Amino acid sequence: MKSLLIASLTLVLTCTSAKAQTSLSPYSRFAFGDLITMGGPAQHGMASLGAAMLDRSSINSSNPAAGSFLHRTTFQSGIGIHSLKLTEGSASGEGWFGGITEADFVLKKRSGRGAFQFGIRPLSGSGYAITDRFEEVGIGEVEISYTGDGGLSEAHLGWSYRFDGQRWHSFDAAAGQAADSLNIIAHGTSFGAQVQQVFGDLGQTRSVNIIDPGYLDSQIKRSALHRGVGFKLGIIHERLIGASYDVDRKLRSSTLLRIGATAAPSFGLNVDETTEWSSTQELSGIVAQIDSVRVESGIITTSFPMAWTLGLHIERNTNEGRRIEIGAEIGVADWTQSNTDLLDPGVAFTEAAHKAFGLSYTPRRLDDSQSILDRSTYRMGLRSSNGYLTFDGNRALTQVLSMGVTAPMRGSRSGSQFHFGIEVGQRSIEDNESALLEDLFTLRFGVSLSPFFKNIWLVPRKYD
Repeated sequence: MKSLLIASLTLVLTCTSAKAQTSLSPYSRFAFGDLITMGGPAQHGMASLGAAMLDRSSINSSNPAAGSFLHRTTFQSGIGIHSLKLTEGSASGEGWFGGITEADFVLKKRSGRGAFQFGIRPLSGSGYAITDRFEEVGIGEVEISYTGDGGLSEAHLGWSYRFDGQRWHSFDAAAGQAADSLNIIAHGTSFGAQVQQVFGDLGQTRSVNIIDPGYLDSQIKRSALHRGVGFKLGIIHERLIGASYDVDRKLRSSTLLRIGATAAPSFGLNVDETTEWSSTQELSGIVAQIDSVRVESGIITTSFPMAWTLGLHIERNTNEGRRIEIGAEIGVADWTQSNTDLLDPGVAFTEAAHKAFGLSYTPRRLDDSQSILDRSTYRMGLRSSNGYLTFDGNRALTQVLSMGVTAPMRGSRSGSQFHFGIEVGQRSIEDNESALLEDLFTLRFGVSLSPFFKNIWLVPRKYD
């Protein structure tokens, strides 16, 4: 346990010191960059559902209440490898980028009801390079370039607790025999809360390069250091709505209904902004700063919006050992009250919203399976969303189809799992067919690690 704790904390600290996951989209130039869809590796395979999704061996990092439903202490992390193809008219370009998607740790006693969770994940990314060339009368060829990098991250610390409700289930008795009954857990409700620290740096550079070496060039560099603290609340209610038992009173099939929701109140964000204007000159391909004309710095106060999600899932476990789950979710974040000083002309904040639907299928129970294919869980989903910015009054619309597989680690004798996922999607600007079109492709890999089943963490020994 000690070695895994040290390794996990090292990974978290490493992620804290690094910049957030980047992006190649020109749209990441504005405001806080490209916001990244939250979720763990298993969630991403199912349209990133998070409000009511539960997998008792992997962490749902979207809902603070989900940790108390885990079987035991779990560490989870993953990476994403992304391809982005940009198309505008007859011109197109493509690039690859990637990074760590999360590092999450849930501490929970086996059979306990409370769970302590902490971790870190990228919240937004910015990374672009745009160049415009044109002829200026009397000067000649001029090249204007825009570049950006950095992003925001979120560190979180939270607690969740589950309350279980029990009832007696009566069995029909044969004539002349006493009736029998069984005390079962009929429902469970978990409440959770997280404190969230948002931090990160977004950098932008605008360069004007006059090809004629007789002219000096100019450059504007902007650095924006963000910091803010908020919190998030979550609830998940799970209820047994149907069950059947064999002659030995063992559960054979069941139907579960889950409802979940999250709410994150609006919170303030301070942006320490520094802008430097300078004269430069390009010599042998190297840009050298000749003089610093002016430096300005100040603090801009803005806010992250009130955001909420609501989800519904139905899970069916059959007599043959199959598990089928379907889920749906909606979510809204109203950005219209955020400070517009961060925006360029023609760009405005709007209400971001998403709708998602997903399903999962597991062929056999762990005890009944004959191969790794039977023990694995297969997921797919569809997510439709609009971003938090408008461009000349038009929203950015994104549709993503996702698929994923979760497989238990063979021979680990624990609940540890491998996750693999694929996402294919497209982002466009509504009512503007000539606008930039982005085709998205993502490969995701992740692990959820829990201790060997005989290593009961956090439970004191009966005998020394």
